[in-house]
Amino acid sequence: MAEGAGRACQFGMIYAAQRRLGPVAYGEFSVLLGIAFLASVCADFGIQLTTTRRLSAVREAVAETAGNALWMRGALALAVALAVLGVGSIRAGVDIVALAGLVAGLMLSSLAETCGYILRGINGVGRETGMLLALRLAT
Repeated sequence: MAEGAGRACQFGMIYAAQRRLGPVAYGEFSVLLGIAFLASVCADFGIQLTTTRRLSAVREAVAETAGNALWMRGALALAVALAVLGVGSIRAGVDIVALAGLVAGLMLSSLAETCGYILRGINGVGRETGMLLALRLAT
């Protein structure tokens, strides 16, 4: 349900952007959105799945495993965001403030998804679903 709501909201945002921005500005928006999406994928590096597996296998180290995963995920997100903003700042015509907003939104979304994977690892699926639904609607 959370994934479906998120996809519907994303479709609505893209449709509204197409209607409001026009062809040229929407093309730039699409490039920025693509850059931000790739950045959020690059900042994962498999941490989410590895964390879920470890949490389900080693029950006595839940806090340590979850904490390490969040710190590592946050550090990678920051490094990738800075790299994307650096590359974006040298590209002609890129609105760096818009790019920063898109990158920040996707990085925060990815961090919340990491929290969802942590909840899956400790069998907190009900809490995960509610959190992801709220996150998708907010994003």
